[in-house]
Amino acid sequence: YGNDAVLLFFHAYGILMEDRIQEAIRELEAVREKQDVSLCSIMALIYAHKKSLAPDRDAIQELDSKLKEDRKTAGQTALYFAGLFLWHIGRHEKAREYVDRMIKLSNGARKGLILKGWIELTSGRDAYAKKAIKYFDEGIQDGNDVFAMMGKAQYLEMRQNYSGALEMVNQ
Repeated sequence: YGNDAVLLFFHAYGILMEDRIQEAIRELEAVREKQDVSLCSIMALIYAHKKSLAPDRDAIQELDSKLKEDRKTAGQTALYFAGLFLWHIGRHEKAREYVDRMIKLSNGARKGLILKGWIELTSGRDAYAKKAIKYFDEGIQDGNDVFAMMGKAQYLEMRQNYSGALEMVNQ
């Protein structure tokens, strides 16, 4: 992975999902200060400590304070990865908050719009899922983004438009 903070974060996240909590905490601590993954690393550390058999309440409280502090000055990339992490752990409402802030900060960054589409699509609420197509279409506008195209295909499949979904996949 070299020194790529994003890959190191997702490696640690994978370890965390395998319930190798102490190892994940060590790896997350190593990338915690990297600007792009600072917020999601702190969130993952809180998540890891809470998943632990003996949660360290002091560590959780300290991390929570740090998260609140860092959230105020976070850049668009940090907000994006925080939203992505929250979406992966099923916290759709929180993910939406972070991605909305990222989209606002970046004046509508394409990757933020696409992630918002996925959050809406997988939220489990039909009213939100119907909005997802708008975000995927905006993500596809300036070129074919695989993440947006797969989202649109998923959306069309959900709406039982199988020929439209197949056409999207074949692009």
